[in-house]
Amino acid sequence: PLMDRARSTVCQPTYQHVVLGPGASQEIGISGAGVGAGSDTLSTGRYYVAVVVDRIHDLLTVPAGAVDFVSPLYGLTFAATTSVSGGNLVVHATMTDTTARPIRLEYGACAVQLLAYRTADRTGRPVWNSAYRAPYGISNSGYGCPAYLAVGTIKPGQTLSPPELNPSFRIIDMLADSLPNGHYYFNAAISMNWRDRIVSAGEADVSR
Repeated sequence: PLMDRARSTVCQPTYQHVVLGPGASQEIGISGAGVGAGSDTLSTGRYYVAVVVDRIHDLLTVPAGAVDFVSPLYGLTFAATTSVSGGNLVVHATMTDTTARPIRLEYGACAVQLLAYRTADRTGRPVWNSAYRAPYGISNSGYGCPAYLAVGTIKPGQTLSPPELNPSFRIIDMLADSLPNGHYYFNAAISMNWRDRIVSAGEADVSR
């Protein structure tokens, strides 16, 4: 299956003993089987669902119909640039609603990660990822993100760039002791609505 919710759900180890008389029936409902969190990557489209009933490990698969799923990022387009200012790498990312409907937004304090490459094709592993940076010269330390969730709505045709999409990163933390001065190419990994999108974020000459 494209998604197996049972593999990411913890159930209480309780059992129900059910006796059905002739012609009787009983409804067993579930809720909260969402597809919008974690690493799920379902795209917009129609999906065909089945449920598995565990009759004490005698598993019965039952067709459960079709659903039309709309990705939380459907209709959102992203763009980003990177510039050098005052010893920092400054990212400016935007999002645009290209649909005819408003889209709900949910994102955190560290909604943008900056990935640096030495080549223009931006392939392979980045030479630097802002998510793993640490203050230069300070051992056993790191950066953290404030634990809050920002919510909002973007209107049809609107372009937004909230503060969380405009972070800056110290150049000294990027170059540290291992990376040379030079020309770098950037991608921005933008986390929005519990999904990640990676977009080109320009290029810049970076030096200590």
